[in-house]
Amino acid sequence: MRREAPVPSRAPKRAANRRQRRKVHHEARFSLIRALPSGLTRCVYAAALRKLRGRATHLAVTPVSSSILPSMKKPPDFKRLNRIDIEEASRFITFSCFRQRKLFTLHSRCIQFTDALHAFSISQYIDLHGWVLMPDHCHLLVTPTSQQFEAWLERFKRSVATRLRRISPEIGPVWRTGGGYDRTIYTCGEFKEKLLYIHRNATRAGLVQTKSEWPWHSWHECEGTSRAGMPRVVPMSAERLSRAKEAWQRMRSTGPRKPTG
Repeated sequence: MRREAPVPSRAPKRAANRRQRRKVHHEARFSLIRALPSGLTRCVYAAALRKLRGRATHLAVTPVSSSILPSMKKPPDFKRLNRIDIEEASRFITFSCFRQRKLFTLHSRCIQFTDALHAFSISQYIDLHGWVLMPDHCHLLVTPTSQQFEAWLERFKRSVATRLRRISPEIGPVWRTGGGYDRTIYTCGEFKEKLLYIHRNATRAGLVQTKSEWPWHSWHECEGTSRAGMPRVVPMSAERLSRAKEAWQRMRSTGPRKPTG
């Protein structure tokens, strides 16, 4: 009988291809390191390496020109959004815990948050319409009544962090750096949508079955049930939002947008 020739294995060829890709990747990486000027930050270097991963086989292994690198003060994928201040408009704010840690799973820590929010909500800087505290983030629906709102928000977050460190000294950083998510609201439909989203947050996350079972949000106060020690909420009027919408329309017609942060 005629014996068939064995089929050659592809494993050695695949291993050689992997070694070649790894070699190309490392050569491109170290050529980038050599071209980095001393003034660049680590975040630019990390962003450049992220762009190299997965595309090493398509890169030419040549030194990167340093003439274009000094202008990269921020990562290439960094995007800064402009926010517009509109008179009597509301703002939907979200800020998260440091590294998405679930810091607010203990009752004592949630009490510290609500005490701080109750103390800061009676100030002359905001009108609080809704809020919810989740294990790893928080939502606020507010209307600033002063130009010092950013300072108010920073003091509030610092107060919560200070209160938590008093009862848990080992807690470390509490809030994620940055301003978080901040959206301006000037229509009744979007205001109702955000308030409903706040009150459904716990049920959508599967923490409770009904909204009334979650104690750390403003649904109880919005339904007319006043709880001792909890932040007070102020109803939002349609006339106030109508004036905010008119201010937005005037701003669009009079000139270009001016970023505030």
